[in-house]
Amino acid sequence: MKGSTVRFVFCLVFCAFMVVALNALVEAGKPPPPPPPSVITRTVTFSTREDWDNGHDLNDVAIDFALVNDLGVDELIMSVGWDDYEPTDDAFNWTWLQSFASLANTYGIKLRP
Repeated sequence: MKGSTVRFVFCLVFCAFMVVALNALVEAGKPPPPPPPSVITRTVTFSTREDWDNGHDLNDVAIDFALVNDLGVDELIMSVGWDDYEPTDDAFNWTWLQSFASLANTYGIKLRP
């Protein structure tokens, strides 16, 4: 009985060794995984919630737009105070806003409300 137990244990160990060895051979035959991409990109958003008010010096705005371009930003979200452009009922003054939008266009910046 002792001899059969030894043979059983030997067979069990041998089978376990063979399973491990065969698994290693199978894994060795697989191609390596592709390398990770060299450049990882992710969209990043940033917000300051700063606006330029009606009458703001457009030379200063041009400096700001140049900095925005340096950052690679091509779209700005801004708010517009309606009372700046309709100070009294039915009296509109779009001059500064039109100049501002034209300046943004010159710098390739899209404006979003």
